[in-house]
Amino acid sequence: MIVPHDLASKVVMPAIRCKMAELMINKFGLSQSQAADSLGVTQASISNYIRGVRIPSITLSSDLEEELEFLVRDLIKDSNKKQEIMIRISELCNSILTSRLACDIHAKMDNDLDIDTCNACSDLLSIRSP
Repeated sequence: MIVPHDLASKVVMPAIRCKMAELMINKFGLSQSQAADSLGVTQASISNYIRGVRIPSITLSSDLEEELEFLVRDLIKDSNKKQEIMIRISELCNSILTSRLACDIHAKMDNDLDIDTCNACSDLLSIRSP
């Protein structure tokens, strides 16, 4: 059984980091090493992201793509906002999960999952802590 947090850590977050790395390098002109430092990953991970090695592809809506670009711009511009950026990245991850953008990948990882009836991510993320 693959639970939503597994999906987030194994699929959604690597996909977000990959898209962030691509923006940093292709749009904002950072080196792979600079992108790695900004994202807290190794240069080898960035190289894998750029080459598309072991990274599931998630197609984002234009709103989520725009938010991701703002995140990258803010991270590059002001590295002192890391806590704010961390929260925004987590919110983006939650948006991807609740908008069902990773359901097809989840179904491939868990053959017993019926994505037509599954609401695990939206149900989980709608729970409020006491």
